[in-house]
Amino acid sequence: MSRLSRRVLTLALISLLAAVASVTAASARNGSAKDVTLTFWHTMNTQETVTLNDLVKQFEAAHSGIKVDVVSVPFDQRDTKFTAAAQAGQAPDV
Repeated sequence: MSRLSRRVLTLALISLLAAVASVTAASARNGSAKDVTLTFWHTMNTQETVTLNDLVKQFEAAHSGIKVDVVSVPFDQRDTKFTAAAQAGQAPDV
């Protein structure tokens, strides 16, 4: 994996962890212990996606109440898809 790919993957995982921390903090404030599903959109290539999916599986195993829905978005469609999803109130968490 190239150095740039590792950096992109690292930034994506940091974003995912930040989203998890936000959800966990909100749940603690609300006193709820519901399972949480986070939607994670990415534009990674096939090799990076395999690595990401492995890391997500490890994360989910360590955090039983959190599921990560990993969605691959074609790079050339990312802006259009995100804009449409955000306008519909259905933007991904990460």
